[in-house]
Amino acid sequence: MSMKKTTTAALALSALALVAAAWAGYGQLQPAPADGLSLAHDLDDERVLAGRADSVVTATVVGRSAPVDIDGIPWIDYTVRVTDTLKGPLAEGVEAVIRQEADYGPDGTVVAYPADPFLTEGSAHIFATRYSERIDRHVFLDALHGRVPLTPRTTATWTDAVAHQRTD
Repeated sequence: MSMKKTTTAALALSALALVAAAWAGYGQLQPAPADGLSLAHDLDDERVLAGRADSVVTATVVGRSAPVDIDGIPWIDYTVRVTDTLKGPLAEGVEAVIRQEADYGPDGTVVAYPADPFLTEGSAHIFATRYSERIDRHVFLDALHGRVPLTPRTTATWTDAVAHQRTD
C-alpha cells in the first residue's frame, strides 16, 4: 500500500472514531446543573437534594417573564410567593425569582425541555433551589426533582427530607 493510501486510511479511521465518540456523548446531554451541584449524586433521593439546596420552600407562581437569551440559551424567570419555608433564607410571604433553563425549537421558538415543563401562573410547588450569585437568581437543583407539585404527600416527603438531609 502506498504512503498516501496509508495516510488517508489512518485519517479516515481517526475521523470515524471521533464521530463515534461524539455521537455516544450526544445522547448524554442534559441542561447544566445549578452552580455547585454535582450530578454524581443520587437525584432521586430528596434527602440529598435537601442537603444540597440553599432553600426548600413551598411557593405559588405569581408571574413569568419573557425569555431572556444568555449566551444562546433561553431562560425564563418566574416570580414565586413563598408560602412556607422548610429550609433557607426565603421567608414566608417573600417574592423570589426562580430561573428555568429552556431551549429553542426547530422554528426558533422557546420551548421547555421534555422533563422540565414550563410552570403555570397560580400553580403551587415545592422548590429546592440554589442561589447563583453570578446570575442573581435561584435555580432549580434538578429539573425533574427540584420542583414538585404541592400536595400533602410531597410536603410530608420534603419536610422529612429537610429533617434528615444528606450532604454526601
